[in-house]
Amino acid sequence: LLGAREDSFYAEPPIEHLDIWRSPHLCQGYWIHPTANGIPEHRTKITAAEFIIFLIGEGRIEN
Repeated sequence: LLGAREDSFYAEPPIEHLDIWRSPHLCQGYWIHPTANGIPEHRTKITAAEFIIFLIGEGRIEN
């Protein structure tokens, strides 16, 4: 799990946390979009690397 409050990422299949950071481009999973503006929570298939790039672009984490 990355990003526990708003948008979050879940690896599928599950992997060890450190493996996400070793090879985020190989870690497949789902970006969980929270409920917002009447749109229910939904998922997008994505890699951990793509999710991290999104968070950096949004200014939620520093690079």
